[in-house]
Amino acid sequence: MQTTVSGILSIALAAAFAAAQTQTPPSQDELLAAKLASPFLQRAPWHTDWDEALAAAGEQHRLLFGYFTTVNH
Repeated sequence: MQTTVSGILSIALAAAFAAAQTQTPPSQDELLAAKLASPFLQRAPWHTDWDEALAAAGEQHRLLFGYFTTVNH
């Protein structure tokens, strides 16, 4: 009986591992959209283009705050 339970458990574990391996990681665009949807980022207008942000800061005589992040897969 214990051998059967161990065998079934091994098969279930192998199937779960295989299913996890077939999932594709989120794309850069999906990760960016999720990050920009964060509540703390909703409090101010954000630019994702450096040149646009620099121009907007210059026009408004404001400092530029850069928030840089990387994604490791």
